[in-house]
Amino acid sequence: MIDSSCDRDPVELLADEFAARSRQGQSPSISEYVAKYPLYAEQIRQLFPAVAMMEQLRAEEDSQRNSAGRCTKSFDVPERIGDFDIIRQIGRGGMGVVYEAEQRSLARRVAVKVLPEQVLLGSHRLDRFRREAQIAARLRHTAIVPVFGVGEQGGLHYYVMPLVRGVGLDEIIAALRAERTASDNGQAPSNHAPAELCDFRALVRALIEEKFPLPQSAVRDSHAWEPRHRTAPSRWATVARLGLQAAEALEYAHVQGTLHRDVKPGNLLVDEQGNACLADFGLARAIEPGRPGHDGDRLRAREVVGTPRYMAPEQLQGIADARTDVYGLGLTLYELLTCTRPDRHIAVRPTPPREIDRTIPRDLEAIVLKCLAHEPARRYQNAAALCADLRRFLEDRPIRARRASRVERGLRFCGRNPALAAVSATAAVLVIAFVFVASFGHVRTRAAYRETQAALARVEATSGVALEVLEGLYLQLSPERVWIPSDSDPAGQACACLGLRSARPAAPDQPDYIQVQPSEQTAALLQNLLVFYDRLAEQVSDDARVALESAIATRRVGDIRQRLGQLDQAEREYRKAIARLEILSRTAAASEQIGTELARCHNEIGNVRFGRFEPHAAYDAHREALRSLQTAASPQPASEEFRFELARTYFLLAGRHPGHYSISARDRREDSSPERPAQSEREYRARAIGLLEGLAGENPDAADYRFLLALCYRSLGIVPAHAHGTLSSASGEENASMPATVSGRQRALEILESLKSQYPQVADYRYELAATYAWVHVGLFPWQERSVVLPRTERALRKALDEARWLVDNNPTIPHFARSKALILAKLGAVCAEAGRMREAADWFDQAVGAQSALVERYPDIPAHDRVLREFFRYRLATLCQGSGESADWDASGRAGSLLETCVETLTELRSRRDLADDRLAAISLQLAEDALGQIRSR
Repeated sequence: MIDSSCDRDPVELLADEFAARSRQGQSPSISEYVAKYPLYAEQIRQLFPAVAMMEQLRAEEDSQRNSAGRCTKSFDVPERIGDFDIIRQIGRGGMGVVYEAEQRSLARRVAVKVLPEQVLLGSHRLDRFRREAQIAARLRHTAIVPVFGVGEQGGLHYYVMPLVRGVGLDEIIAALRAERTASDNGQAPSNHAPAELCDFRALVRALIEEKFPLPQSAVRDSHAWEPRHRTAPSRWATVARLGLQAAEALEYAHVQGTLHRDVKPGNLLVDEQGNACLADFGLARAIEPGRPGHDGDRLRAREVVGTPRYMAPEQLQGIADARTDVYGLGLTLYELLTCTRPDRHIAVRPTPPREIDRTIPRDLEAIVLKCLAHEPARRYQNAAALCADLRRFLEDRPIRARRASRVERGLRFCGRNPALAAVSATAAVLVIAFVFVASFGHVRTRAAYRETQAALARVEATSGVALEVLEGLYLQLSPERVWIPSDSDPAGQACACLGLRSARPAAPDQPDYIQVQPSEQTAALLQNLLVFYDRLAEQVSDDARVALESAIATRRVGDIRQRLGQLDQAEREYRKAIARLEILSRTAAASEQIGTELARCHNEIGNVRFGRFEPHAAYDAHREALRSLQTAASPQPASEEFRFELARTYFLLAGRHPGHYSISARDRREDSSPERPAQSEREYRARAIGLLEGLAGENPDAADYRFLLALCYRSLGIVPAHAHGTLSSASGEENASMPATVSGRQRALEILESLKSQYPQVADYRYELAATYAWVHVGLFPWQERSVVLPRTERALRKALDEARWLVDNNPTIPHFARSKALILAKLGAVCAEAGRMREAADWFDQAVGAQSALVERYPDIPAHDRVLREFFRYRLATLCQGSGESADWDASGRAGSLLETCVETLTELRSRRDLADDRLAAISLQLAEDALGQIRSR
């Protein structure tokens, strides 16, 4: 009966009554309680089945434990088992006894787990014992206790493990719980634990010393648990780090095809260095490697195994996948955080940890509660996702489990980026000062009619200062840059590359601005500053300079968005800038500067469209840029800015003709341009080179002109080597009659190497240098002809890979740097495959798949064609594995089938998207993957 005077939830009281009757041997009915308490019927149907199952499993577990205990109590272990001298017992469980032993042949201390012969009677424990040894021996991870060997002597089955000087988390939690109880009761702390509850390190050390006493002469490592900095880590950071290590071990086991199914504090050991180790794989079972959450795994075994208190709700029904292991680890962390034993109600409605201890961080609470979600779909879908959130917590970055407020995100960003925070604060002060000065001048103008002309002059002077302040802020956060996408080769091997230049040389008195690494926060800050241009324009509505600077600032925001891979947002900013420039061109006299800015914005829209693999639309945007420049041309000698943008436009038109870059049949049908690609390309490139040679001659120290000139020269050398008919296949050297066009690439390399040595920190010079080294034909894609691979081809690709790695390491927020690295890795794989080095080729393609997968996961808004590219790399890797399947020590055939199944499944899904319906690479890759998979299945 429910006691209305009690503060507890009525359903919990009913559940306690239901459990108590079950323990007394009665058989209470759920329908009985539903009929008696209809108000709580839905909650009873949800909670009581789990309570009944847990009571049943608890009874079975107690029976098995008592049986095992009776057997092992009378068990006398011999003084020696095989090569091992038994020293002492260090642990006991339902599966057997663990002893500390010394291996005589190697003179080392080890742990020996023994399964007594009596325990084998009437049970499947031997199978479980052997399975645990086999699984643990197969897993090689720093956070998983390995197995050295197995054996049997006189009916005693045993296996040998390294001796871990550590204690289980259950012992640590018990000590913490005892200390908390003693603290609450005002008692003195025990001898084996510290006086302060949060001194987690000292507690673990004391427990280890108690369990593994050292001789007086032994010296303990004083650097154990020592933090990276002088400030000691908090208890919560230590808990998160232990959880991260355990989650990494689970993720590794899942990828290797093993599901633990019994994650609990007793199966996690913590050693003297504060590292967690996962143990006891006796209940583990095999799953499909790489896909631990697949529905097929949930249906293969309906057995109910595990420790009831730490079992996920669906595990009570015999369903287990990677998310059940995540649940067990989450419950372990919950117990470690709160020092409370989990009860049956936690599976339905866990008490938030912060209600138990207010000092627990909100983010850590959110991570644990996401692990404990009742519905598996609402938990972390794999251990890798849990690892990612725990790393974010330890790095003080926003987690995925809980959306941080804007104030929280701002404070954390300032903590991680103090320099940018200081610049932002300075910007805010300057803007406030400007607004105050401008407002003061405006009020004075309206108050004194006689001083109108003088006040107007002061306002204009103030506006000029304000524009200089705002322009300085923009140049500090994003120096004036112009994107120079390089064209791909006609074979379609190279990806679009982005170049970088300063739009104008710095004046002698102009400060040397240092570029802040592009980020979402930088773009948002610059976008917020645009409002001050609008306010300034209201003050001086007829000032064309203010309107022009506002349009330029908007275009700069688009530049940062484009660099971050946010193509749709970038195009919106460019269109805003174009709208402002077109209004300005109608209200003010046409000028080269307005025409140059219009052309720049149209060219950037073309770059965005080309980045989305829309070559036809990109070409139209570049043609619009050319028309803007032709309209703004004047009889007077053109400025350097105008001539450079014109050369850049010709360069883009030379490499963007839709006839060269159509990736789909639809683009080829829509290409109705009257120009012939080859003829128009030669004309545009010749005009670009002529303009740039003149600019470089006038300004020999201007890196920008040499940079674009190198890109123009590079494209002259892109001709498949075998097409010249001038190579000696025996010597691998070029014939003296090699066409002169090949020297264009060498000229480009000389220029770019010179720029790199002058400006080693300019990432885009290195990026184009890597692209130029990789500008070789290797027959990577299906529609390309096979190539004659020369030794210098692989050398050039390795140089390109060195540059690409530097770019990715130093610019982790730029997606096209990561894409370039993946393509270079794939080209190296193609070279090794052509040379017959299949194992090395497979390794390169494996790295390419990993790099492209990381790109797709980190930037979900990038074009879908990047996913197609990843699956093509996966297909090439599968074909190499399939060809190496006869090797007995490398399970390549099985891996090939798994790779091809993933490839076919993903490409089939991608082909259903409208934007990829006619994608050439997607269609060909899917057909090739299906054919290869059919061959494997027909064997």
